Amino acid sequence: MTRARNLTGASGPVVRVVAPSSALGRVELDLGLARMRAAGWRADADPRCRKVWMFYAGTDAERAQAFVDAAWDASVEVVWAARGGYGAQRLLPLLEKATAERGLPPRKLYVGYSDSTALFDFLRVRWGWAVVHGPMPALLDFGGQNTKEWAWLRGLVEQGVSTPIVAPARAMKFLGSAPAAPVRGRLSGGNLTVWASLSGTPFAAPRGQSEEILFWEDITESLSRIDRMVHQALQTGRLAATRALVLGEFVECHDGVPMVLAKAPSAGRKAVKAPAKKPLRPKVSDAKGIREIFGELGSRLGIPVALGFPSGHGARNLALPLGAQVELTPRGELRVAEWDWRPGPPVVRVAGGA
Repeated sequence: MTRARNLTGASGPVVRVVAPSSALGRVELDLGLARMRAAGWRADADPRCRKVWMFYAGTDAERAQAFVDAAWDASVEVVWAARGGYGAQRLLPLLEKATAERGLPPRKLYVGYSDSTALFDFLRVRWGWAVVHGPMPALLDFGGQNTKEWAWLRGLVEQGVSTPIVAPARAMKFLGSAPAAPVRGRLSGGNLTVWASLSGTPFAAPRGQSEEILFWEDITESLSRIDRMVHQALQTGRLAATRALVLGEFVECHDGVPMVLAKAPSAGRKAVKAPAKKPLRPKVSDAKGIREIFGELGSRLGIPVALGFPSGHGARNLALPLGAQVELTPRGELRVAEWDWRPGPPVVRVAGGA
């Protein structure tokens, strides 16, 4: 991907930061932009990023218009989410309306994670964009990548992957047996809660049309809610084409054990107001719950489940190119086999393609 240098000498991609979700901190955003510029990227933020309406970074119309302006700006190569939170799903009907009015925007790269999961399939399938699940500049962890992780992110953004390459992460462990041979598929997914919230909407990408390796991560969801989302996905048929599951960080996903009466309260007024209580049952540890929930899913689908990819809301957030052809090796490595992106004219997709 060849780029001309601008007047400042920078030759990196032109990046526009937008805020499709929650309100954000101005200091954090400025720090993130500074790091982007230090990398040689020509980065700026849409002024509407700094707006606040309820818990969002501006109204739905303002956030959608900022996204639309970046999408159809021919000079912008990369659209980057400032942060997550909540709100991106509210923009999907507005982006669909803009598409009907304007046609497809030029091909670009979109980077974000967490709440941006609501946008991933829309941008990748309907607009033909490339998508990276990766760190966002208005969060402090944007400056927290180690040297290899930052180089990996820069390589994805600046060059794409022209030759097969293994993601710079420690080999994952399998829940159950490792596959006998590498499992190949198109990488998809993101935050489990947001991914599941699209089920039953027009914006959930059709499943079952191409083999997939599915990536999930989450934060502060109870184990029982995670299990409910997994079974929702099973029952809707959205996992029909899944050939392997890669699990990222599941942060503070605890077992919420209800409290029950330890004994019948006495007739005294104080005892009735504050009766003795005890846990209903033994608490399931976070690690055991994740192993049991996803181990059962793997058994039901007959697919390998790899645990421990360092991506999501944890201390590490290694970027992942969604839509790439990847391989999960028997050693537990994630190998990017085919992924390339470059800005250009709109990509025409066959309706229903994944």
